[in-house]
Amino acid sequence: MNRNLVFTAIILLAGGAGILLLSLDRTANTDQEQPVNASPGEAAPSYPQEPEYDASGNEKRVAAMRAEYARLEQARDTVRLQLGRLNSRIWKLQVSPEQARTIRDQMRQGYAMLKNPPMLGALSSAGEIRKELAKVTRIADKLSALETTVQEHIAAREAR
Repeated sequence: MNRNLVFTAIILLAGGAGILLLSLDRTANTDQEQPVNASPGEAAPSYPQEPEYDASGNEKRVAAMRAEYARLEQARDTVRLQLGRLNSRIWKLQVSPEQARTIRDQMRQGYAMLKNPPMLGALSSAGEIRKELAKVTRIADKLSALETTVQEHIAAREAR
């Protein structure tokens, strides 16, 4: 019996406190703020305004970043296509262990570059996107050289 009485009292107190807090919150929003030292007839003191935000500069930066990112995506697609072509051409290709190691390493670099690419939001400026584009282009150049080497090796094998 005592437990029920205690639980009922706690629930009533919590409900009353909740109603009180909600009513105080509503009345706080309706009161107008007046400075402490100002009388009701005086105007509030003016404070320095924050400088206005220049949205046009930000929009230009985002537009430049999107243009660079589009170039980066095209370069990634090129690497993806090169890796696919190389993968199909080296299937059952007999090469020396040194050549196999270089082919494997360069293809791993290409796949690693494509595995978790940084998205547009992860890059903070067009300069960072250009750096990433340079990395992808460097790998694409290596894969192009590798592609010509594999093509020469295939042509030499077919000439036998």
